[in-house]
Amino acid sequence: MSRTLVLAELVLAALVLGTTFAHVLELPPRIQLDPALWVELTRPDALYRWFGVIGGPLEGALVVVATVVAVRTRRRAFLASALAFAAALATWIMVVAPANAAIGAWTALPADVRWWQLRWEIGHAASFALVLAGYVVLVIGALAPPVIPCDCGSPALAPSSRRSTRDARDELDEPR
Repeated sequence: MSRTLVLAELVLAALVLGTTFAHVLELPPRIQLDPALWVELTRPDALYRWFGVIGGPLEGALVVVATVVAVRTRRRAFLASALAFAAALATWIMVVAPANAAIGAWTALPADVRWWQLRWEIGHAASFALVLAGYVVLVIGALAPPVIPCDCGSPALAPSSRRSTRDARDELDEPR
């Protein structure tokens, strides 16, 4: 069961990484756009509509699955990835969501449109950095050999009672 959850986390993380990386790739040309065009493209009901409709639930699901994996496996790498994914979502909620709300409510360009533009773009870049960090740590955790629990005292004293890596992996797949 744990391996299936780790696989689900890897897939969700890859999808979220893709959506956040797309924003970073668009940042250099978008930051140079005329403010009126930038606003029209950035309105929540315009070009980025599907990022919210699909990307938002994916990020929420990622945080939930990452937390479950961290709790079930009790491994530091999975805990670190869950924290990074949660921080990325929190960054979006605290930085980008207020900008989306403001942009969606505008009927005319405000004087501080560039400030909102920088907030929106930098918020997405920060979110990407956190998702990337979480993904890297997640992959490291997924590739690490499983922790082999041993209740035989010191492994050096009882080498014949050690279980194989394969036994430990099979044990991780069994429901608890």
